[in-house]
Order: sequence, then C-alpha cells, then structure tokens
Amino acid sequence: MLGVALAAVAAACAGPYGRMNEIVSASVPGDSFRTVVVIAGDDDQSALQITAKVRQQLNDAGFSALRRSGLWSVEREALADICPLGQPTDVDGLLFVYWNELDLYDCRSHKPAYQVRGGMQGTDLMVKRLLRYLRLRG
Repeated sequence: MLGVALAAVAAACAGPYGRMNEIVSASVPGDSFRTVVVIAGDDDQSALQITAKVRQQLNDAGFSALRRSGLWSVEREALADICPLGQPTDVDGLLFVYWNELDLYDCRSHKPAYQVRGGMQGTDLMVKRLLRYLRLRG
C-alpha cells in the first residue's frame, strides 16, 4: 500500500506543475517584437509585483516593455483596447503575466504568438524562455 502511495506522489510531482511547456506560433516570428505592453493576468498584489519584475527583466534585456493600467474581464478585451485591429500602433505585442504562465499576443493580428507554462519552476525561467523566442525566431 505504501508503494502505491509513493508512486502516486511521484506521479503528481512530475505532473503539469513540474514541467515547462511552450507553445510557439509558426506564423508570428519572435524577432518581430520590440515594444511590448506587459500586464498582469490577475489583479492581486502578488501578480502586480511579478508583472513589474517581468517588465524590468525585459527592459534590462533591451526590449521596450511598457506598463498599461486598466481592468479587463478577459484577455481579448485587453487586446482589443491596447491593440485595436486595423489602427496604427507603436506596440508590437501584449504580454499577459500569471504566476505560472506568460502569454504573448501579436498586436497586428491578435494571434497568440508564444506561451510558456512554468508550473512551479518560477517566473525567471519562463522569462528566459520567452527571451530565447524573441531573439532566436525569425
């Protein structure tokens, strides 16, 4: 019985919270992003702190990561407000920051460009993966 319980615990640790998963768009190259608005996916204080840290990391890496205040009920509303389709904009992308996930959308097409889910591995590692996508795709 103990062996079964230990196997279940080991399987849970190797589950979605233990892996890093990336989804990369085949149609949106990473090198097309220079100016990105970075907003929190949640409105609690810790999400706002994590978002500020991600914004700073992107700025430190040479990207223009901007802050945008506002309250939206879903990502699509924020995307439509910050990146209106068919209108000129100086913003290339919109990055939603969650404690365990980063979602980058292309402002020109509103298509998802990149997503990384980091589980418990931390925001720093997710940002490193995002930076690799932004620099190496093309």
